[in-house]
Amino acid sequence: MTDIKYGLTQEEVQKRRSLGQDNHLIEYKTKSVKQILIDNLCTFFNMINFILGLFILTTGSYKNLLFLGVIVCNIIIGIAVELRAKRSLDKINLITRTKVFVQREGKKQECYPEDLVLGDILYLTTGNQIVVDGQVVDGHLEVNEALLTGESDTVIKNVGDTVYSGSYVVASSALIEVTAVAEQTYANQLGKEAKEYKKHPSQLRETLNLILKTVSLFIIPVGLLMLGKSLVFNHLPWNDAILKTAAALIGMIPEGLFLLCSISLTVGVIKLINKKTLVQEMFCIESMARIDTLCLDKTGTITQGKMQVHEVKWYVDQKISSRIGNLLHELNETNFTAQALKAYFTENDQATPSELYYFTSANKYSGAKYSDGVYRIGSYPHIVEHPDEQITKEIEALASCGYRVLTVVKTVNDHHEVLALITLIDPIRENAPQIFDYFLNQGVDLKVISGDHPQTVAHIAKQAGLKNADRFVDMSQYPDDHLDGLVNEYTVFGRVSPKQKKSLIQALKKQGHFVAMMGDGINDVPAMKESNCSITVNNGSEITKSIADILLLNSDFSSLPAALLEGRRVINNIQRVSTLFLTKTVYSILIAFIVLLTPLRYPFVPIQMTLINLFTIGLPGFFLAIEPSRERIKGNFLTEVSKIAIPAGFSVIGCLLIGLMIPSLHRNHALFDTYCFCIAMVSGLWVLIRSCLPINLKKIAILFISITGITLSVLKFSNLFMLSHVTPIQLIQWVLLIVPLYALLFFVLKHMFHQILSKLNIQSN
Repeated sequence: MTDIKYGLTQEEVQKRRSLGQDNHLIEYKTKSVKQILIDNLCTFFNMINFILGLFILTTGSYKNLLFLGVIVCNIIIGIAVELRAKRSLDKINLITRTKVFVQREGKKQECYPEDLVLGDILYLTTGNQIVVDGQVVDGHLEVNEALLTGESDTVIKNVGDTVYSGSYVVASSALIEVTAVAEQTYANQLGKEAKEYKKHPSQLRETLNLILKTVSLFIIPVGLLMLGKSLVFNHLPWNDAILKTAAALIGMIPEGLFLLCSISLTVGVIKLINKKTLVQEMFCIESMARIDTLCLDKTGTITQGKMQVHEVKWYVDQKISSRIGNLLHELNETNFTAQALKAYFTENDQATPSELYYFTSANKYSGAKYSDGVYRIGSYPHIVEHPDEQITKEIEALASCGYRVLTVVKTVNDHHEVLALITLIDPIRENAPQIFDYFLNQGVDLKVISGDHPQTVAHIAKQAGLKNADRFVDMSQYPDDHLDGLVNEYTVFGRVSPKQKKSLIQALKKQGHFVAMMGDGINDVPAMKESNCSITVNNGSEITKSIADILLLNSDFSSLPAALLEGRRVINNIQRVSTLFLTKTVYSILIAFIVLLTPLRYPFVPIQMTLINLFTIGLPGFFLAIEPSRERIKGNFLTEVSKIAIPAGFSVIGCLLIGLMIPSLHRNHALFDTYCFCIAMVSGLWVLIRSCLPINLKKIAILFISITGITLSVLKFSNLFMLSHVTPIQLIQWVLLIVPLYALLFFVLKHMFHQILSKLNIQSN
C-alpha cells in the first residue's frame, strides 16, 4: 500500500510506467492528419468521378474532363479547412484538458489523467470525474455511477470502498489509491462497445447519409444499363456512349454538397473558437441552431457563481460561530457555498466531532455529532421534520428578496433548536438582462431550473430581467412525473432535484420543443444528457465539461448568443444551398430512368453538367453559404429541402416531355440537347432566385453573374460546350416558352407535393 502522505517517488512512477502500469488509454477528439487525407480523398463519389474520368480519357474529349478540376479543388479545399480546424481544436484541447491532483514525494502535484500510474494517491473532490479505479484510503465521497450502472441514485463511498472510472463525485472529498488503469479499469472491462464514441444526433448528417446511400444504391447499375442501351439500342459510337453515360452519373452526384456542408460546419466551429466558444462536435452547431427553449440553472449562468455570506441572523449567542467554523473545517467541503461559509466563519473552537454527516443531494444538509448535540447546516425543511411556522415565514421573506437561506440547527434528544439563519448572495451578471431580451426576441423561450428556494430564484430572475419570472413553482411539492402541464404554466422552477430537472427536460421534449440545457454543476448532469443541446462553462465541474456539446471557454453567458447566431447562419445556408444541389440530382435521376425506358438519348455531356454546376450551384452556392442568416430553423431538414427540390426536378421533366412534342426542336439531336440544357439552366436559376430571397445587392450581383455567364456560354461558346448554335432571338423564344411553362409546373407540383406530405402526416419538425 502506498503511503498516503508521501505518495510515490518519481523513480517508482517511471518504473511502473515502463512496466505498462500507466493510464495510457487516451481518446483524442480531433482526426489525425492521415485520417483527414484519407477521409477527403477516399470517398465513394471521388472514386466514381475518377473512374468516369478514366473512361472519358479514352474518348480523347479532354474538355469533358473539366469536371475533375472541380473535384480536385474540392478535395484541396476540404483538406485545408479541416487541417486549419484541427490546429485550432488541438490548441484549445491543450488548454481545456482535464487535470488531476496526486500526492508524489510528499507534495500535491498536478498532472493529466494519462500520467497516472498504479499505486498513485489521487485527490478527488466535488465535481471531479473519476478516471481510474481506486480504493478510498482517506475521507469519503458521494459518487454517481449512472454512466456505468444506469442508476441515478448516488452511492456513498467510505474508506476501503472501491470507486470506478466513468463515475463522478457529487459531494465531499477523499484520497484514493489507484488500483486499476487503462484497459484494466472496470469501465473498460465492460467491453469496447460501451466505450465507443456516439455521434451527436443530427438531422443534417442523417439527411446526407440518406442521400449518399440512395445515390450509391443505383448509380453503378444505372450507369451500366445506360452504357449498354446507348451502344446496343441507340447505336451510339463508343465515345458518345461514354460521354452520355458519364454526364448522367455526374448529374446524379451532388459532389459539392458534402464538401459545402463540411466546410460550412468547420468554418462555423473555427469562428466560435475565436469567440471563446468550443463546439465539442461539428454537428452540435446544428443543435444550437434549432433550440426553441433554453433551460438555465441559476448559479453560474444568471449569477456569477461567486457565493458570499450577506448576513447572519442569530437566535443565540454569537459565540456559537466558532462551533460553526469548526464544523465547516471538519467537513472540509469544497463547493461554492462551503467556500463562502468558511471565508466568513473563520473561528474554530477545536472541538472533536464523533461523527460527520456530509452533504448529499438527497439530504441537502451537512453536519456533525459533538458531545453536546448534533449540529446541522442546510435546508430547514430537510433538517427538521416539523418546521416552526415563524422560522419558515422568516426564511420565505428572506428568500423572496433573492437571498439563499441556510439554517443552522442544533439537535439534542430529538429537540431542534434554530441557532441562526445565514443569508448568501450570488451577484447577478451585468449582461444577463440584455441576453435574456436577445433570446426572447429570437423566439427562444427561457426556463430557470434551480435547486434553490423558488422565491429566491424568482427574485434573482426578475432582477436579471427575465419576463414572467413571477410565475414560479416549488417542485418539492410535485412528483417527478406528470410535469407536462407545469412546463407550460411556469417559468421559474425552484427546489428541483436532479431527477426532476431531467423530467422537466423530458416533458418539454415530449411537447415537441427542441431543448438546450445550460448548467455547470453535478446536479445538472442528468438534465444536460437528456437535452437536445447541452451547454456549460469552463469553470464548471469536470463532468459537465466532458458531456457538454458546447463549452463557453471564457465562462461567460454572453458568449451564447454568438453560438445561436452562428448555428442559424450555418444551417440555414446549408439548407438553402442544398436545394440547388438536390434539384440537379432529382432531375438527373429522373431523366436517366426515362432514357432507360424510352428510345430517348441522354441529352447532356460532362462539360455541360460542369457548366450547370458552375453557374447555378457552385459559384452562387459558395457566396450564399457565407451569407448572414438569423432566422430560426424551421422544419425537418430533408422535408424542407424536398419541398423545393422535388417539384423543381419534376418540372424539368415536364418541360422536357413537352419539348418532345415540338417538331422544330427535332431537326437534329444537338438542337434538342441544347433545348434540354436551357431547361436545366432555367430550373437552376429558378431555384437560385428562390434561395436568394430576401434579395439584396450582393445577391443581385450573384444572379447577374450567373445569368450573364450562362447567356455568354450558350451564345458565344456553344462549340466549347458542345451545344447547338442558336441566335439571340431563338434563345429568347426558348426562354419565353420555358419560363412560364416551368413556373406553372413548379407551382402545381409544389402544391401537390405539399398535399401529399399533409396526407402522409409528415410534420415539419
